[in-house]
Amino acid sequence: MLSRFTPAARYPANLTSVGNISIYSIIGNEIAAYNNVNLVDFQRNITLDAKTMFIVRIEVAGEIKTYKLVTR
Repeated sequence: MLSRFTPAARYPANLTSVGNISIYSIIGNEIAAYNNVNLVDFQRNITLDAKTMFIVRIEVAGEIKTYKLVTR
């Protein structure tokens, strides 16, 4: 399943600067990583399995936020 990943529209983590985004499977395998990206307008199309939970790790200015993401 192809999903559009847009963290600024979905996550309230002060996404107004440059940061790093990592997406992991629920067991900790890295699915995707994007380093030094502008989080204000960041969008990527990625392929994710349907009805599966993922962990999104967003690092901005040394602060790390983690979120659960469930695909439809």
